Amino acid sequence: ISQQVACRPLFAFTCELSMRRGSHALSCLAGFVVCACSSCWIGLWGLDRPFAVPRVHRSTKHAPRPIHARFAVAGSAEVVEALAESPSEEEGRVFVSVAAFCDPELSATLRSMLTQARRPELLFVGLVWQSFEDEDPLSREELADLSALWGVKDGDAEVYENPVLTEIFEGGKLPLPASPKYSCAELAGGHIRLLKIRAQDARGPCWARYLAQHMWAGEDFYMQVDSHMRFVPQWDDEMRAQLAWCGRQSEKPVLSTYGRNYPLGSPPDWDPPETYKTPGLICAGFFDSNGVLNIQSRPLKDKLENPRRNPFWSGHFSFSSSKVLKEVPYDPQCLMLLFGEEPLMAARLFTHGWDVYTPSEGLLFHLWDRDYRRTFFEMKQIYDELLPRTLRRVFWLLGSGPEPPASEQQRGWPHPGRNAAEVESSDTFGLGTSRSLEEYERMADLSYHDRRIGDLALSAGFPDFDQFLVPEAAPPPPPDGAASAIFFVVCAPVVLGALQLAWSAVQSALPQ
Repeated sequence: ISQQVACRPLFAFTCELSMRRGSHALSCLAGFVVCACSSCWIGLWGLDRPFAVPRVHRSTKHAPRPIHARFAVAGSAEVVEALAESPSEEEGRVFVSVAAFCDPELSATLRSMLTQARRPELLFVGLVWQSFEDEDPLSREELADLSALWGVKDGDAEVYENPVLTEIFEGGKLPLPASPKYSCAELAGGHIRLLKIRAQDARGPCWARYLAQHMWAGEDFYMQVDSHMRFVPQWDDEMRAQLAWCGRQSEKPVLSTYGRNYPLGSPPDWDPPETYKTPGLICAGFFDSNGVLNIQSRPLKDKLENPRRNPFWSGHFSFSSSKVLKEVPYDPQCLMLLFGEEPLMAARLFTHGWDVYTPSEGLLFHLWDRDYRRTFFEMKQIYDELLPRTLRRVFWLLGSGPEPPASEQQRGWPHPGRNAAEVESSDTFGLGTSRSLEEYERMADLSYHDRRIGDLALSAGFPDFDQFLVPEAAPPPPPDGAASAIFFVVCAPVVLGALQLAWSAVQSALPQ
């Protein structure tokens, strides 16, 4: 598909050029040459990865346990009983963590969250806003609209005092990754706790989400979402109900998944067709050239009967008890980390005793397009400087690399719900002790040390492959330099010959 999309404009251009010369045969030849060259290069370079059949090495080593032993769910009778005992009546305040980097979709996301919720007054947002021009995250009109949805008076920003954030930015004891230029405020009657920092001081989503977690004020539930989302009606009731059911299967459940795409410009109350409301299972994709596991969503054709246990976790939607903040907070040492954030968190959650579940249906949607906004990737120099250090820590925690030097193992970072003495004495942002990393790898059917991805990891243990809308997860990219070598050694002579024939045809077609 991607080859056709990429080649179509080139084909049309060559056809138009040659048709003006009056040669239909030349148009076909020129179009064929262009498409052949482009297809060879695109196919070898791996730009068609999202649509291709994977070339993942499927090892049969360490045969996994049967699917039902690891991903089994209770029967429908149990679900009815669980929802009857503790459905949406189990009200509780929800702390919503949102990290936004120059994102114009923020206002519509918050409006969708409130208009589609049954109890918006129970929602409290911890917002980390990162911008280049010192702009505010919300206009006066947008803030007034959100305040009305919350049922509070629209007023000026209030002073927001947060001793932990003050210590982080001004204490002078921590190896800050950025300048101490920041500001805090309370908006919408205290429903938004805002931390503003300069975009040039941003250090990736993990750092921003770590800061947001310190704006938690004891709310019962914790929800993490991106700043470009849309929600279904009554999403808050449905999340509580599904989490209550998961609580019958696990002591520490987490709802998490990738939302299916919504089009840019969709209104806050966007209502997609029913066929678009099916869930997606997060599955293993491939190990990239840095050795980092990339995970992907594979949407299903139908809704699930019940939430389903999944070995993988999503950073753009997670809903659980707020106890997770005390036990598995974001690691402030994972700077400039995007790919790798979610596999690491999945392993940390598992080893601390938490179990991830995919909701039985789509409860929210995500905008996958990044072209409409700026991202921290444009800070290439800082990105190239900090990411290698972060990856050394990630690989060490996941058992695929040596322990980083002592100079890179920082202590003393504030930890939600823990005292300073405990934080000073140990690395509280690593793996847990409830279960081992080896147990997680057996459950997920993969190996970080061996860079192995098993069949069950590619499908998240789902037994019915016909139920996937996307038949396979994407394959790994070719080794660095392999595509270029193959192209120039194997294909270049053929392409050059075709170009020579095309040029001869062009010359013969031109008027003498």
